[in-house]
Amino acid sequence: MIAAISWSFIPRETNTQQPHENEGFRPMSPQPVDWDVIQKQTWGNVDIDRPSKKFRAEFVSGGTYTQKSALEIKQVFPLNGKEHSSLSYMDVENTMFVSDSSNVVVGGGKQFNITLNHVAMTQKSMGIEVKYDSEKSDNESNLLSDEFGDLVGQTATINTDGNYQIIRTSSDTGSQETEESSASSVTPSSQFELVSRMIKALPVESAKPGDEWDIQINLESFEEIDGHAQLLGYIQYDGADCALIIINGTVAFDMSALVEGVDAAASELGIMQMKDGKMSSVMYWDHQENLARFTEINLSFTLQNPYDASTDFSDSKDGSIDLSFIDVPTFEYMQIYLERNE
Repeated sequence: MIAAISWSFIPRETNTQQPHENEGFRPMSPQPVDWDVIQKQTWGNVDIDRPSKKFRAEFVSGGTYTQKSALEIKQVFPLNGKEHSSLSYMDVENTMFVSDSSNVVVGGGKQFNITLNHVAMTQKSMGIEVKYDSEKSDNESNLLSDEFGDLVGQTATINTDGNYQIIRTSSDTGSQETEESSASSVTPSSQFELVSRMIKALPVESAKPGDEWDIQINLESFEEIDGHAQLLGYIQYDGADCALIIINGTVAFDMSALVEGVDAAASELGIMQMKDGKMSSVMYWDHQENLARFTEINLSFTLQNPYDASTDFSDSKDGSIDLSFIDVPTFEYMQIYLERNE
């Protein structure tokens, strides 16, 4: 199980329990989120006596929103007959200014000017630790400082349709980074998708506590989610009355798109594969501001990395390779917080 993120937006009900009793949500992937888990972690303060309600998403033109996200990734891989692990932690903060889209093709869409305010990342693997924090002036020169050093403070523009799905991105910060680089995680489009994916999880029809519905989410980040959602009830979070929605399902990635641009030697080995993708999520939907105030997402999957298992390259007269795969179990834990500034 992955360790908890160093900071948390988890709600705290200090009027009913002492703060130290709230251990927060913990990564549960690949175990699904269920009612018993929610009851334990919210101390049973979920209001299920509510009428049916229609949910919608809304970003107010002229409004400014702050988005904070934390991502933790753990991978386990074999090397020289031993099992090793790698850990990555990332904190990101963005500001989004919303206006009506000037793109006549959009029709009812919005324009988001997204500014990257802060990024911090730590990577640990095989006894080596690399750090970067944009708020610090004494960052060591390393791969992370090279990737993130010029990104903070930059603004990019995203246009969406009336359902807040991205249709065009201009000046995408770090857009020239490969999908495998760390900087690709902080591009405005990737950060905005953390918000838009939860909009797609809302029920199409009105829903009351206990109602369930199927979801299918296709994201520009080559990710596809198929699952099941349920409105458990309502709970106070960050001063807002929020609908508590849980999501469980499977997740898949288009690995061919992720490896576009890899070198020829790697492409000869074939495409990385993925199996056993599972997802669980808890969302606090602010039905007055019409946004996902807080979301927690757990993902687990196994990457199958191709490699040449030939023992003696000289034995292969025709240049063929003995293709095999190494399984790399991967776990991701994410927290996303969003609010409209006063």
